[in-house]
Amino acid sequence: MSEFQELAGRVAALEERLGQEAGLRASQDRDLSSIERTARAQHHLLQALALTQSEHNDKIDRLDDRLARVEAKIDGLTDGVAQIIELLGRLDMPDSGGAFMIPGFGRSR
Repeated sequence: MSEFQELAGRVAALEERLGQEAGLRASQDRDLSSIERTARAQHHLLQALALTQSEHNDKIDRLDDRLARVEAKIDGLTDGVAQIIELLGRLDMPDSGGAFMIPGFGRSR
């Protein structure tokens, strides 16, 4: 084998190797581009989730406030009913034997 043929063979092998490496680099670029798109999509998804969670937290806070107001009203009603029952219990009605009547509710204690 002559020196020229040996060099031609080596150059051909290098060109083949460079072609393979160029293909690998192109494949790597496509893979990186795909990873970047996926990362961007995930970033947008996380931003949307954070916004949704913030909105849900605000709504829960408003519901908690509303529930506290409803509970306060119920407590007030409970106290009022207890006072009414106490006052009714103090009534002494001689013709009913100590019992009282609430119109529309029949006999009560």
